Amino acid sequence: MEPFLEKIKKSELDFALVKKAYDFAKKAHTGQKRVTGDEYFKHPVSVANRLLELDVDTDTIVAALLHDTVEDTTITLADIKKNFNDDVVMLVDALTKIEAAEENSINVTLTHKKILAYGEKDKRVFLIKLADVVDNLSDIEVLGKPKASTYSRACLVFYLPIAQKFKLKDFARDIERYANMHA
Repeated sequence: MEPFLEKIKKSELDFALVKKAYDFAKKAHTGQKRVTGDEYFKHPVSVANRLLELDVDTDTIVAALLHDTVEDTTITLADIKKNFNDDVVMLVDALTKIEAAEENSINVTLTHKKILAYGEKDKRVFLIKLADVVDNLSDIEVLGKPKASTYSRACLVFYLPIAQKFKLKDFARDIERYANMHA
């Protein structure tokens, strides 16, 4: 069994529900690769693993596993709703970027506003997003200097203050460390 699932099995989380999300996301991301060349599914598992250290609830782990499915696959929020509860649907929706008018681009301003609005209502949005950001920053050098620098600066300006506001010291430290290497 995969080490992540072993950790879940030993925890007090709902193993069956996490396994369902794990299998769902793994299937959705089949064939996708990260810029690093790694299987894409490694990323949501890494995000969920980071959150396990914070003693979060089952829905947070489930949403972490699913956080990129609507954005990066053919999965829709309706598909998530058919398979998971309303909290998971809300978390995945909160974390799904808003597309811009130009093909293959996102509206960063509206996406940030969305994250703030949802996160103010439910702090789990911030937890998942910060874990996502730290994982993205951990291997950002593969994007090349200009993109890595732009993303790093954006993380320092937008996500670092969120981590600091909610006293998420490990996330704040990691964002500063990784982002300052490339900003």
